[in-house]
Amino acid sequence: MMANDMNSTFANEESLAYQQLPITFPVRFWIYLISNTLSLPCCFFILFHLLFNRNLRETLSNHIIIVILLLVLIMECTYFPLAIHYYRLGGNWHVQRPFSQLWTYSLFGFFPTQTVVFAWCTIQRHILIFHSQLLATKANRILVHYIPSSNLSICRYSIDGNWCVSALFFPQFNSLKDRYHRSSDHSNSNYNHFNSCPFLSFPKAASSPETIDAMEETKKADHSSSINRHSFWHFSISMGSFRVMVFVWFTIKFIRRSSKLHAVL
Repeated sequence: MMANDMNSTFANEESLAYQQLPITFPVRFWIYLISNTLSLPCCFFILFHLLFNRNLRETLSNHIIIVILLLVLIMECTYFPLAIHYYRLGGNWHVQRPFSQLWTYSLFGFFPTQTVVFAWCTIQRHILIFHSQLLATKANRILVHYIPSSNLSICRYSIDGNWCVSALFFPQFNSLKDRYHRSSDHSNSNYNHFNSCPFLSFPKAASSPETIDAMEETKKADHSSSINRHSFWHFSISMGSFRVMVFVWFTIKFIRRSSKLHAVL
């Protein structure tokens, strides 16, 4: 009786996932394939001109654009081909656990990094237009332009990568690891369904009593480690908020002092 209930539960979860993403795998395959095929040459073309044209390369406003394009190029050469292959197989792609963990690590690093770097790009545009005096000297350009651009790109990826490593390899976060590394057959622990990406995660229906027992044990472990997970989330949110406040405070103080110095001169 319990086995039938578990099977029906996972079948309902699977149908719910498809309801949330109603686009079929073949349609998604062609959308990704066509868009990535058109986007990749455009990215190479723009990067070629920005990197090999000296005037464009030395323009400050183009530096952050180059960083964004490099991040996009990495994703187009790594993530999207794998996603296209996944959709081509109709969601039935089994990979080894180390590959899945490495894939999740890179995925959770690049997507947030692109968002944060793009947000900094808008702030930098504001500085270049309304506070161009802050970039008048070489020291100011290093402090206001080069250091934030490089630190945001590297540190943001490191923060998300460290979070992902904690979620994947520390035992108190097994629920997150099982969520992104769920297999249709728990007896074969060396292989996992390609669902490390949250956009590609589709639960599979349970098919054996051993699978149900493993899921029950996972639920018990998840319940016992809930306090550790909550502490981890609170600590991550606190540290992230502290970094943002320090960065905003430092930027405002620097702009004010530079404006006063420029007015005196």
